[in-house]
Amino acid sequence: MSRQNPNGLSIIEAVSPIEKSECFEIRHQVFIKEQGISPALEFDEFDSKSIHYLATLDNVPAACARVYAETSSKIKIGRFAVIITYRKQGIGAALLGKILEDARNSGYREAYLGAQLSAVEFYRRLGFKEFSHEFEDAGIPHRSMKRKL
Repeated sequence: MSRQNPNGLSIIEAVSPIEKSECFEIRHQVFIKEQGISPALEFDEFDSKSIHYLATLDNVPAACARVYAETSSKIKIGRFAVIITYRKQGIGAALLGKILEDARNSGYREAYLGAQLSAVEFYRRLGFKEFSHEFEDAGIPHRSMKRKL
């Protein structure tokens, strides 16, 4: 299901091979090229069991994320990426809002994620709370965060 805003933002579940490849290309740009993460770490076995979300602005891929059920009541949000030229425009917040709305409508009660330290404040503003000490993932400092739905 898509959410189209008047400003040209659309958020969909990436179902087709083309939509999924657009998500993977965003992740390649953000995590591999920009942040230097190894492709072997970026693309893993969770991709096949996840729902992938794609945000486009005026039909141009801008952001993505993946989600999977950790338990019958909890989802894990991961690989949340916004292309650098689209950051600080509300796209990430809209994408996260759509993910949380879909999860709530599907009966989940909690969402959690591993936030890069540089993104902790973004997630705090959207209702997430830290519940771990700092840890490293792919050489980047993170904190675990969660939120009730």
